[in-house]
Order: sequence, then C-alpha cells, then structure tokens
Amino acid sequence: MPTFYPNKMEILVTGSAGFIGSHLSQRLLAAGFRVSGVDLLGASDPLLKFLQEGRLAQLRKFKHFNFLNCDIRDRSALSYLFKKKSFSQVIHLAGRAGVRESFDKTEEYLSINVKGTAEVIRLTKDHKVGHFIFTSSSSVYGEVKGLMSEFFPLKPISPYGKSKLLMEKKLLTYADNCLRITGFRPFSVYGPWGRPDMAYFKYTQQMTQGTPIELYNQGAHLRDFTFIDDVVEGLFRATLAYERNHISHVFKMYNLGKGKPEPLLQLVKYLETNLGIEARLTFSNRQQGDVGETFADTSELQKDFKFTPQITLEEGIKLFIQWWSKTLGLKGNQR
Repeated sequence: MPTFYPNKMEILVTGSAGFIGSHLSQRLLAAGFRVSGVDLLGASDPLLKFLQEGRLAQLRKFKHFNFLNCDIRDRSALSYLFKKKSFSQVIHLAGRAGVRESFDKTEEYLSINVKGTAEVIRLTKDHKVGHFIFTSSSSVYGEVKGLMSEFFPLKPISPYGKSKLLMEKKLLTYADNCLRITGFRPFSVYGPWGRPDMAYFKYTQQMTQGTPIELYNQGAHLRDFTFIDDVVEGLFRATLAYERNHISHVFKMYNLGKGKPEPLLQLVKYLETNLGIEARLTFSNRQQGDVGETFADTSELQKDFKFTPQITLEEGIKLFIQWWSKTLGLKGNQR
C-alpha cells in the first residue's frame, strides 16, 4: 500500500479496540498516519475480551500507534490527551451498539452515545481540530420500505437508533467553517474481528456448536450487509479528502452500505457452504426494535468520494470464515 503522509499527521480514533475502529486504525497506520487510539477495555465476557486484545495486538505492531484506556465520558483523561497531542483530525467511532439491549439499558446508551460524544466534540472544538468524522447508524431511519436516502425523515424505533439521532443533532450544532463534520451511517457491518452479537457471528458460533439458529420475523428480514473493508474504505477516503482540502461541506451525512438487501436465509446458505455444516433452523416472530429491511442509497458517497462498496456477501462470508477457522476455531465455541 502506498504511503500518503508518512508520519506527519496524527489522528485520534475513539473506539480503536472495537470492530470498525481497529480496522480503520490499521489502515491509517499502514498509510503512514500516526494514530492515537482511545477505548475502554476490561470486557467481562471472555470472547469480547479476546477480540479486544486481539485487535489491539495487531495495532501495537505499528511504531506510530499509542493507546489510552479510558471512557470517552472521562473529560480529564481526554483533555490530557488533547493537550499532549496535536491532531489534524478526530475520528469518533466509540459508542454503545446494539438494538435489542438498548430497550433495557436506555440511559446507558444515551450517556455513552450522546454525553460521551459531547465530551469528544467539545475538546475537538476547543483544540481547533479542523475535521471530525463519526459513525452514526442505519437505525436512525426506522421502518422504511425500499431505498434509504440521507434526505429521508428520520424515525428511529429503538432507543439505540434514537441515541444515534440525538448524537447527530448534537454534532450539527458544532459544525462551522473551522470545524467540518462528516458523518456515516453504516449498514449491517460484518467481517473478521467483528461483534459477537451480530447475526453472522452468532450463527457461525451456533452452527459450529451444533445448536439451532433462531431466525426472527420468520426469516423474512432483509439486511444490507456491508463488509468491513468497504466500511473502512469509505472512512479512509473521507480522511484523505480532508488532508487534500477536498471537504467542501460544513456538515454532511453519508450512507455506508453495499446497496443490496439480502435475506437472512441467504446469509445462512453462505455460512453452510463455507463451514460445511447444515444449519438447524427455528423461526420466531419479529423482535422489538427490528425493522423489516435495510437498503442503503449510496449515491452521495459515490458523488463525493468516488466510492461504492464492492464486496459481495458471498465473498465477505468466505473471508470471515477463513478468519474464524484460523483465529477462533474452538475458542469461538468455548467462549
């Protein structure tokens, strides 16, 4: 990979031990950026802990990566980091994810996703950083039939989606010509080192354990699955655009999805093919907070960054299972 800005620009990445954050940090480091990562470690779940540690181990191979273990709501710790470093951009990926759990832990989601984000953006503004990139979620759209455009009314149906919408609105108030803000709404991100609560990861674990897969909404859900490398590419292009003075907006949101809704049963078929295991299926009703379909309109992403996600679900699941077999194997079943 060519080096664009060798060791000159330092970028803060919150959520750097997370799924998207670790992959993006690795891409930035490989391109010659310095990266300061922030995340909160100490997961009690053994599998989550294993994944966090494994992601960080990959990043610590790079000379120009440093890491701060802290909560984004810890103003004093973050303030110390901003005073110590001089960041050209801030990429804010830390947050509380997951639709179903948000109904039981609504206040926690609001605290992390809204109040935590407020701490990060205040310091970004105070220290005169010129560009702030962040991830919201496709959950802000709520129930929409067909293509989801960034210009649609936003009607989230879960506390998680509502917390992300409140986050977007909070950030909008900070945007001006001195602090440009670029937001992304990822759609059903999957791939190596991913989140165990996501369908593809959970199904793989259940299939290799020989336990049944439960398909909600009688298996009728359609999801716009987006491979992690495509998500990273979108974020990376926004980062480069700012360094090259190509960001003209003050505040703008972009969908980040493959643009092809797939049935959950198709996902299961690709898992069966790559694992060599026939899934045992059970069917149940739609769960609270679930939408029937997600479908990203990526025309704005293509227009501004000349990029549309390319990796098919079939290709992506093959890559995920290759990683699973090499990295987790029996660990994925024991944890």
